[in-house]
Amino acid sequence: MTKNRHWGLKIACILIFFLSLTFFGGSGINLAVLGVSPLLVLSVLTAFASYSRISVTVFASLLCGIVTDSVSAKGYCFNTIAFLIFGVLANLLAEHVFNRNLRATVTLCFLLTFTYYLAYWLCFSAFSLIFADSMRYLLQWCLPSAIYTAVLCIPFYFLFRKFKQIKELD
Repeated sequence: MTKNRHWGLKIACILIFFLSLTFFGGSGINLAVLGVSPLLVLSVLTAFASYSRISVTVFASLLCGIVTDSVSAKGYCFNTIAFLIFGVLANLLAEHVFNRNLRATVTLCFLLTFTYYLAYWLCFSAFSLIFADSMRYLLQWCLPSAIYTAVLCIPFYFLFRKFKQIKELD
């Protein structure tokens, strides 16, 4: 008759987001491979949004964007707006368009991450770089980073799916 609150799962989610934003977000452990670094918070956010309610996704996306903007050298609320849009988009696409399976979540993460990098490029460097530098940035950094971010989404997909199964048992 009483509803379980699952405080342990909520604390685990908060800890995952906290670690992805702080410890693995550039100030602690560097996850770069061959000069390509992932946007780990977008991996976590995509997997989280696939299994969460829209209101929780909006709050988490907004908070992740604010924290990212607070440590960013440039951006002027770019990350807040982008993470909010991409978090809500991930939730809605996972619920209404894509299936909630591993391939769909990884594909969704790749599409959102590549779109994030394209938007960032358009806002901050597309008009200040020559064409060759723009293509180099997109093909040598954005595309591999989007692929790497999508691959890192896999463990978070299984983790949040397990959290959802635990919640549904009650």
